[in-house]
Amino acid sequence: MSNAPVPEWSFFVYDHLGNTRVVYNAALDIRCLPVYTLEQVQDYFPYGETLRKFVASGAEERFLTTQHEKDRETGFDYRGARFYDGEAGRFLSLDPLAMELPSYSDYCYVLGNPVYLTDPTGKIPVPILPVLAAAMEWFGIGVAATATTIIVADQIIKANDNADDTTMPRDIASDTDDDSTDEGGRLSLMLVPGVVQQDPGHILVGISPTAQEEATIWYHQGFTSDGNAEFRPATPEELTSYVLDENAKVASKPVSKEQVVGAASEASAKAITTQAQPQPYDRLSNNCSTNCADVLRGGGMAPPNWTSKVPQKLFEWFEEQ
Repeated sequence: MSNAPVPEWSFFVYDHLGNTRVVYNAALDIRCLPVYTLEQVQDYFPYGETLRKFVASGAEERFLTTQHEKDRETGFDYRGARFYDGEAGRFLSLDPLAMELPSYSDYCYVLGNPVYLTDPTGKIPVPILPVLAAAMEWFGIGVAATATTIIVADQIIKANDNADDTTMPRDIASDTDDDSTDEGGRLSLMLVPGVVQQDPGHILVGISPTAQEEATIWYHQGFTSDGNAEFRPATPEELTSYVLDENAKVASKPVSKEQVVGAASEASAKAITTQAQPQPYDRLSNNCSTNCADVLRGGGMAPPNWTSKVPQKLFEWFEEQ
């Protein structure tokens, strides 16, 4: 019987951020049957610090968080332009593109959003969803939509805290279509009327990767400390205040996974852009309605321009679709 070595392969399992989670080997024995050996398993805190790990034997994998190399002497991650300390959640040197992000610390990591942003070069954060949307065109909708569904669900839980009493107003059942399926997701609008007649009110857009309304992440236009506007996920406190408004209304429509990917990509890109460079509020071109309408367009819907200036008009158009 031959004692010649048999082929051996190493396989890596990554999560949606590119963190190395599992490393295992596959080889063929002398009978040409597969033999699998678990080499390393690792879990992480949100900012990349190791939560727990298992290493069987031999050299430990060096490329761990978001596929960046960990320096064995210092324990810091080499991320191209800078070294990164996962325990502190901060870079160790000044951002080379600090002038592009004046509203944030020059040492912060992914603008404080490690669940759906990465920083491949150590210079500027990159949203996950647009990357996957582009990958969808290459690999086909099945692969990208499945991955994006996982990411959006994770983003929902982290950004909105998934509070059971703050995800939907009380009358959601009456405003939601009954023909939803488990094969796609949902796009929603929440209208919070103004407190006075001249107040146009406020509108939020919701994205859900499943047909279940409780898995919805709500985006809206908020304001920075200096009065500029930014498009971002609503906080649990903001959602609570909207839900407690007895006049708040929600409309929800079932959509395909392709539309979920498109809407989530647009919302994520708009959020990262406006948070990096907040712009002054403009009632005609930069308000809650225009931003929500752009997200709907990213999701394959076509709200007319005249509806995107006034929350009530956009909501009424959406209800009729």
